[in-house]
Amino acid sequence: AAAAAAPPTTAAAAPAPSPVGSAIATAPGPMATAMASLVSGNAAPTAKVGLETLVKIVDNIAKNPGEEKYRKIKQSNATFNRKIGGLPGGRECILALGFTDDGEGSWTLEATGPAWENLTACKAAIEPTIVALTPAPAPTPAPAPAAPMGGFGAAPGMGMGGMGGMGGMGGMGAGGM
Repeated sequence: AAAAAAPPTTAAAAPAPSPVGSAIATAPGPMATAMASLVSGNAAPTAKVGLETLVKIVDNIAKNPGEEKYRKIKQSNATFNRKIGGLPGGRECILALGFTDDGEGSWTLEATGPAWENLTACKAAIEPTIVALTPAPAPTPAPAPAAPMGGFGAAPGMGMGGMGGMGGMGGMGAGGM
């Protein structure tokens, strides 16, 4: 007697990556890991503010490439720490942008070609992640149907046709009020 054939096995399909996961996956290696840590370790609105702060840092450097003050961030800066530096994954994001701890209480970024390429690659991955973290707007209710209005082609006596009777209003002088 022949043995019964085993039923064919099908591999379970992997779940489709989330929009956030897909966006993070486009980041350069260290930034992908850092962004994943930031997103998983914080509420979405907090992670979004952190990522927006990273974009602002990159934009300031891009607009002022020769100014060191944009490539140096004090580690004690309260606003920086509230928005990104003190968040789970925040320090990793700063390091992934290419900043280093200068040992004197600041994060610094060297002005080099590879550093610039890394900044632009990181920004290109951060921006779609911000979009993916943005909640979809609440659906707007459909407007109620408009009530029929008088006007051209409306019921007799409505709209422009009634303008002829307006002449009688001239009698409302001072005595009529």
